[in-house]
This record gives sequence, structure tokens and C-alpha cells, in this order.
Amino acid sequence: MSVSGSHGATDEETANHQSSEGLPRLLNDSASRASAYAALTPAQQADYDILRALVQDVARYRQPGATSDHSDFYDGNGLPV
Repeated sequence: MSVSGSHGATDEETANHQSSEGLPRLLNDSASRASAYAALTPAQQADYDILRALVQDVARYRQPGATSDHSDFYDGNGLPV
């Protein structure tokens, strides 16, 4: 594990951050979604369609400002506070 950049992030941390930034962009890119969807079997497509419908249904209950960030539960070492 090597350190890169001026802020002291490791190469792995930098790669993880870059890939996590790119994921929402890919998920919102209709061409990427269409090509991934086409690679699924009909059964997988049906399961995917059901899951997307469920996500769309429950999204209306999301509270403004709500995130999946739970960093406030952990200290600087990643241990529960």
C-alpha cells in the first residue's frame, strides 16, 4: 500500500474514491444501464424490474437530507463510538 497525493491517501483509497464517484454517473447513464440490462437473462431482467419498481415505490418515503453515511457512529479509526 503506497501513499499518493498531497493529502496522504493511499493508492487504494484514491481508487475506491474515484470508483465510488463514477458509480452514480454510470447508474444514471441510460446507455450504460441499457447495455447492462441487455446482458441479463430474461429471469434476471424480471428480477431487476421488480427490484427497480420496489426502489421507486419506497423512494417517496426518503427524508430530505437523508443519506447512507453512518460515519458519525465511528471514530477516526473506524471503531464504533
